Amino acid sequence: MYLKKKIINITATAINNNNNNNNNNNNNNNNNNNNNSNNNNNNNNNNNNNNNNNNNNNNNNNNNNNNNNNSNNSNNNNNNNNNKNNKQHHFQSQQIHNKLAMQIHYQ
Repeated sequence: MYLKKKIINITATAINNNNNNNNNNNNNNNNNNNNNSNNNNNNNNNNNNNNNNNNNNNNNNNNNNNNNNNSNNSNNNNNNNNNKNNKQHHFQSQQIHNKLAMQIHYQ
């Protein structure tokens, strides 16, 4: 009777230890799953931040390009206007010169 009870106790202890080990393993697995999930969320957030930063950089580059284009267009317009004015002044100077030359010639 004592031996039978001892064996039952040993068996019960073994089953209990096995259950405890299973519970510990399950807890460890759950913790690992949670850690993996958190890491995935962090990676996703980092990727989103990187994408946003890239988009912002692209927008800034586009704005800079537009500003440069606008500045170049403005410079070209100014140069064209200056060239027109220079031609006009040259033409007017030429006319005055011709007029004076004619006056001197006929005096």
